[in-house]
Amino acid sequence: MPKDYQFKETNLGPISASDITTVITGTFRAKGFDDVGRPTGYEEIVHIIFPNGAVEELPALEINLKYAAALKQDLLNRPKV
Repeated sequence: MPKDYQFKETNLGPISASDITTVITGTFRAKGFDDVGRPTGYEEIVHIIFPNGAVEELPALEINLKYAAALKQDLLNRPKV
């Protein structure tokens, strides 16, 4: 039975490996832009990609990174159909 993970600071419900296609960590996005259009800083995010092609961006909080790593491991260990 796959484990469900409840990510923080998101509206997503609990997610298991059977609900997603993949998880991407180690990506960054601009926090904001100055008056010339240059980024004023960056923040790390986690991408969760679903089978229908939808992508959810989550903040890379320590707990979210832990859940993302566990989901990746569950994806690798799930039975092939």
